[in-house]
Amino acid sequence: MHSDFAAKGKAARDLIAVPELSMESIRRRSRAAAARGRTRALALCAAVCLIVFGASVGFGARIYEGVRVWLTGGKAAIVVNSFVLVREPTAADVHKAVAQATFPAVFPVGVPAGTHVSMFMFAPAEHPNTITIQYRNDVAHFNVGISLFDSSVVNTDAALLPTGSARPPFRQGYQWQVGRETVFVPKEHVSSVLADEIKTAMMRASESGSLAVTDAMLHKVIVVGLASKLANAAERYAPPNSRSVLLDRKQVQRLPRLARENESFFDTRTVYLSNIPSVHGDPDYLKATLRWPKTIAITAAGIRAIDAVLRSSGTRNDCGCEILFDQPDNATYWVWKLPLTGSAGVRKYAVDAKTFAVSQAI
Repeated sequence: MHSDFAAKGKAARDLIAVPELSMESIRRRSRAAAARGRTRALALCAAVCLIVFGASVGFGARIYEGVRVWLTGGKAAIVVNSFVLVREPTAADVHKAVAQATFPAVFPVGVPAGTHVSMFMFAPAEHPNTITIQYRNDVAHFNVGISLFDSSVVNTDAALLPTGSARPPFRQGYQWQVGRETVFVPKEHVSSVLADEIKTAMMRASESGSLAVTDAMLHKVIVVGLASKLANAAERYAPPNSRSVLLDRKQVQRLPRLARENESFFDTRTVYLSNIPSVHGDPDYLKATLRWPKTIAITAAGIRAIDAVLRSSGTRNDCGCEILFDQPDNATYWVWKLPLTGSAGVRKYAVDAKTFAVSQAI
């Protein structure tokens, strides 16, 4: 998953509609696709950069899982069959992948201050030998995906690349090795000076130390949605070591319907992607096989608690806010209304888990 993969994955991710769709809408699409004999509706929500290849492109009958990468002369080419994409990853997401990786991962350090990890990708799903971290720092103009490969999977013989229209292009970048890991940084997005600084810092870093640095660039709350404006603010209110969930404005607008239908709110940040065909060496995003884990971010009861807060404040249709949710114990839900404008302050509410009575908390 080199720079092109990260950039295209980021661009494709922006087309994801899933976090903004109701579950009923997803079900309707799935039923319509099944009627045609093949489930393809969810493919319209793809966020992927994959290429499928097989016997016809020079690798025999075997279909490879995950990633195959070629690095030579400061250039990289990649072919991908499957990978996992996580938007706005938390430390738990990153640590789980690192624990299962086939190599001791040393993460990039020495990146500009104020950088945030906006996306995390790895392949194969069970035992990653490839990890890509998408960084975002608009102030420092540092918006780039940096890839880490198990050096044992790196190919250097370009003759083994897929042939014909499935052949992926080579792209320029900086590369170096740290222990059993090969690092690739896209040249078009990073200056040689900064690349050298990152390289030098990584050479001195330990696995645990670099992971701690990365943790500091991750959100501490679960950010569900595509357009959260208040994630940093929400972290100031979320209890330490909690599993607080932040819903952006569009997600909040879905809540009354979910409450009426007694539905839970699913965590759609993670998507498993596979079986993407190649079109002229580039991935065809809309023909991916997609799978979202059925991970509940907020239970149906939690949704009722938030809805009770919105009704009590007369803002059920549109609160003009983002919602931070937490359940500190079995008896209480906490709900924060974070206004999108500065005209109103943040308000915290406590909701009784049995009666759903709402009171303003201190």
